[in-house]
Amino acid sequence: MMYLGFDLETGGFDKKNHTITEAYFAIWDENWSLIDDLHLYLKNDKGEILGEEEAFKISGINPQELLSRPSTLTYTEGRTKLLSMLDKNKIPGKRVHYKFLGQNIAMFDIPFMEEQGFFTSSHIKKSGITHNPVDTTLIVTWLKDMGILPSTVGSLSTLVEYFNLPKGTAHRAKDDVHMQKDVYIKLCELFKNNAINNLKQDDNDLLKIVEL
Repeated sequence: MMYLGFDLETGGFDKKNHTITEAYFAIWDENWSLIDDLHLYLKNDKGEILGEEEAFKISGINPQELLSRPSTLTYTEGRTKLLSMLDKNKIPGKRVHYKFLGQNIAMFDIPFMEEQGFFTSSHIKKSGITHNPVDTTLIVTWLKDMGILPSTVGSLSTLVEYFNLPKGTAHRAKDDVHMQKDVYIKLCELFKNNAINNLKQDDNDLLKIVEL
């Protein structure tokens, strides 16, 4: 199964009334080789970009400038490109091909896409995407609860700094997706290293008991 990393930039947090302005999708194989990607600038099917000034300031997106671009697509046009990319890269003979990967996608990005009608549960099923996403926010929360990560990390930027990873432009979909992928790789390494160290410690304790 391949990873489908993605991130959205939106006009705000209101899933019903704010629109998606930017979306980036990247497909990686299990060895983290980039298979394909798609970068979209979007307006809804009515030709609107709706949101709040503060949200546009954070993302650096100018709604008027975005609407004037010939390359800005409607949801339907963008979804057609996304479905085409996913269909092209399906694994022959498999029923499920992809699993979503991202930061806070279970609570925000996936519900936002579905509410806006850009990419719904029927599109997800048609594309062969598992309904169990890999969400780094949930993983980080659990690792903090376990005392493996400090309480000071949580946002994407703090995780990138903590793991000393290449830093892209925050709140831009493409850079966020690649930073999310790097963070996930580090989280996996961190968990594996802790598991191995604990196993070695258990072995040493057992050896001491045997020696006694």
